Amino acid sequence: MGESEGVEGGVGYFMWSITENRLIMDEVTSGYHGFSAEVGAQGVTIEDILERIDIDMRDRVASAIIDSITEKALFDQRYKVIRPDGTTRIIAARARPIFDADDAPFLGLGAVHEVTFKRPRLLGGT
Repeated sequence: MGESEGVEGGVGYFMWSITENRLIMDEVTSGYHGFSAEVGAQGVTIEDILERIDIDMRDRVASAIIDSITEKALFDQRYKVIRPDGTTRIIAARARPIFDADDAPFLGLGAVHEVTFKRPRLLGGT
């Protein structure tokens, strides 16, 4: 499979090792973000994900990630992904940080689904 080929449709899942900055994705999540299933299974950095988010939304999403960790809050965002092949997807993502016994964040668990056709304005349409 190519870089942005993957199984799409339905709900995708991911796990982010905050301490190692390694986000591991299933095939659905990988495909939505334009990564091959193999790359998603090996893991990417959170910066790799942010680079694929539309520049106008990137700071908001990055701030929401930080807020989720520092405020122990649910991450609940919608954002536009621009995949390497030029296609775009609107993604709804929800995640929660997990904290260890010392109250340090070490893991993020979440799910994503595509809402491209429910949110056409985010693609620049009407």
